[in-house]
Amino acid sequence: MRAVNLYLAIPLLLAGALLQSTVVPTVIGVRPEIVLLLVVAASLSGGMEAGVVWGFIGGLSLDLLSGAPLGVFTLTMVLVGALVNVGESNLFSTSLLLPLGAVFVATFVYHFLTIVLLQTLGWSIGWGPAILQVALPSAVVNTLLMPLVYFFLRWLTRLLRGGRELGW
Repeated sequence: MRAVNLYLAIPLLLAGALLQSTVVPTVIGVRPEIVLLLVVAASLSGGMEAGVVWGFIGGLSLDLLSGAPLGVFTLTMVLVGALVNVGESNLFSTSLLLPLGAVFVATFVYHFLTIVLLQTLGWSIGWGPAILQVALPSAVVNTLLMPLVYFFLRWLTRLLRGGRELGW
């Protein structure tokens, strides 16, 4: 089991949540989901433990900055952080296709789980507009940005670890 670097996770995820909630501009009608990108990259790079911990910290950061019920984003990010790593063990982790495919699918899973949780809590959400106007454009934007986030996180981790390969 690899140790999770909280000194890296906490400031990156808090900054990502703040940027995502405030100053990041919309692209094709949606904001890039920086926290989701970081959680997926951490899960792919550091394993399921990293994905779950990063998902918890990132989701809690989003929960504290949103008007949604507390815990909705925490639960969805933890589940996404865990699920991303389940499929990773059967694929080649050195390929750029893995992070691209993982974030595309993870975006849909994230939005699906969020909609289900919000509807369970009594919020009225239309499935058609949520999928076609939010989830699909978000998946495209997140997929386009994933190489930047994935390689930045790998570079930062190697830098902090003195040039050694990723190990959380």
